[in-house]
Amino acid sequence: MNLHPSLTLQKIRFRLRRFIETRRINNSLKKDKLNDENRREIKSKISQLSYKPLISIVMPVYNVDEKWLRLCIESVTNQLYENWEFCIADDYSPSPHIRRILAEYQTKDSRFKIVFRTENGHISAASNSALELATGEFTALLDHDDELTEDALFEVIKQLNEIPNADFIYSDQDKIDENQQRSEPVFKPNWNEHLFYSMNYLNHLSVYRTEILRKIGGFKLGFEGSQDYDLALRFIEQIDETHIKHIPKILYHWRAISGSLALDSDEKSYAHELAHKALREHFERKNTKAKVEKGFLNYRRVIYNLPESITFEVISAESFADIKSNSDVVILVEKNIEAVDSTAFTELTRFAIQENIGAVGGKILNKDSTIDNCGIINGEFINRGFPRDFAGNLSIGRVIQNVDAVCGVLAIRRELFEKFGKGAKNLIELCNVLRAENYQIVFTPYAEFIET
Repeated sequence: MNLHPSLTLQKIRFRLRRFIETRRINNSLKKDKLNDENRREIKSKISQLSYKPLISIVMPVYNVDEKWLRLCIESVTNQLYENWEFCIADDYSPSPHIRRILAEYQTKDSRFKIVFRTENGHISAASNSALELATGEFTALLDHDDELTEDALFEVIKQLNEIPNADFIYSDQDKIDENQQRSEPVFKPNWNEHLFYSMNYLNHLSVYRTEILRKIGGFKLGFEGSQDYDLALRFIEQIDETHIKHIPKILYHWRAISGSLALDSDEKSYAHELAHKALREHFERKNTKAKVEKGFLNYRRVIYNLPESITFEVISAESFADIKSNSDVVILVEKNIEAVDSTAFTELTRFAIQENIGAVGGKILNKDSTIDNCGIINGEFINRGFPRDFAGNLSIGRVIQNVDAVCGVLAIRRELFEKFGKGAKNLIELCNVLRAENYQIVFTPYAEFIET
């Protein structure tokens, strides 16, 4: 890595961190490849499992190239966990090779269940046709040109043996190109409600409890392009969030070829518009008063309604025990920090008044406008040292999301502060107390503060 001597310290720091992150990602992609010894170990573990439910893999197919279809199918037939059924619906593809290939595999393996639709109904209708074939206790979704890792279903079953009440399981993912080269791994957090509102970070691999899929009616027509997002929103409305489990391992390769959303998120702009619609309908079903607008890139920004009667007070916090306020929301600000503009306090208040949110904070900038933090996750100050507009993994510096803690500035409802805040030593400790009481901590990038 060559660095020009004229680079500022800020740029040197930025490039160094990007270099380190790239090395970490490349090493991660290399390490997760299975060898024969790994396969033998996994098969031995499978034989010892007490719970081996049938998994239905649901896949709509339409006019995909033979090469990608075969690679996709073989990623299923190569699964180390073998108690699966492959439920495929061809959406009246005009290309004759589709029927030929599907019939070929069905002849070789009785676990293939295939329906050939007599009219083209697009992805939601085709997915429902495939779902009708499913008899498994759980349903995994697969696109017709993507690939599963060999151990994908094993990892899901292993999770279910550890946590049998799980209703929804998702994994990390990456992209795979026309030359089978992998890139852009996405390392996802555990269930993060507000990040999911900002984007469909769950995406692939997603595995659902089948009976709940049937209860909500499967895929909804009219949401083609964002049908998975709408499905997940309706699904999570039916379950306890503790039944949503994340497997921190790449189990799914998303095909990045011309015309795919994986290659260019602008390929299907209508999909983003429908995602906004799906989220608005979700809030309507929950009776949550909020607007959904376009945020960073094609992601979503939730703007909760703020009644005119709500009041807030900004307090420079020294001793929490001495703080007294009559306002609905108390905004605690550490020394030498001020808002970039007055809307920051209003933004925080919108979130602070939500019933399940304990505290909310914004983006804290250093004097030189680099990032001090975008909240704290797993003890790490998010995006610290990077430029003001840096996004990072999953764009976490530019979207609303749940975090473990916030610092610098924190907004909290007065009754929560009086109940939990008086004994806290600092903002981070207060966040920890709130999380222990099952309140969410939220970061919003739309409230910026800077050290003076």
